[in-house]
Amino acid sequence: MRFRQANPAGWMRRSLPLKPLADPQGDSGFTLIEVLVATFIMSVLSVMGVSMLTNTLRTRDQVEVVVERVQQIELARAVLKNDFTQITDRRVREEYGELQRFAFQAGVGLEPDLLMSFVRNGHVAPGIDETGPTLQYVEYLYRDEDLIRRTRFRLDASPGMAVRERVVLAGVKDLRVSFNDGAAWVDEWLGFGGEGGDANTPRAIALEFSTDRYGEMRWAFMTPEGY
Repeated sequence: MRFRQANPAGWMRRSLPLKPLADPQGDSGFTLIEVLVATFIMSVLSVMGVSMLTNTLRTRDQVEVVVERVQQIELARAVLKNDFTQITDRRVREEYGELQRFAFQAGVGLEPDLLMSFVRNGHVAPGIDETGPTLQYVEYLYRDEDLIRRTRFRLDASPGMAVRERVVLAGVKDLRVSFNDGAAWVDEWLGFGGEGGDANTPRAIALEFSTDRYGEMRWAFMTPEGY
């Protein structure tokens, strides 16, 4: 008779459930909630970036518009000052040979829209004839809220002579021009000084007007007669 040897540790042979080993790579991943939160944050940052860029571009465009308008104002002032400080006492002939009564005419018997006419010195025509006469006939007109400078190639007019018009300043409203005769500001120029002299040109010229952007403005310029 054989006897089976007792195994005192036999109870340990019973199989036990095994736990899966931890995956180090699996623990470093993102959950769906984390991915959604990160995507939402990136979307918000992208929208903020686009908004900031749009505002920057819009501000830049507005600044460029303001700078352009200021440049137009300053350029118009420079053109007027350059003309008025070079006015000279020189009468010209009309289209059919009639000599103008005054070297400087304004507000008396002029064509519609015409503010003033005169001859200026110091004019050079680049590329045409830089050695030619430096005198130039100039007219200023006010038409459809535009201040216009009109010139011609010769001092004395002739039938069919070509003229050149240039808008000096646009958007000019309620324009009023006045002239200083040495004693007061007048709306029309009759060619005589207020002190009883025989001044052919005013001592100063003023333009009063308004614009949508800058409101009411007044520009005053001295002429050679006023120095």
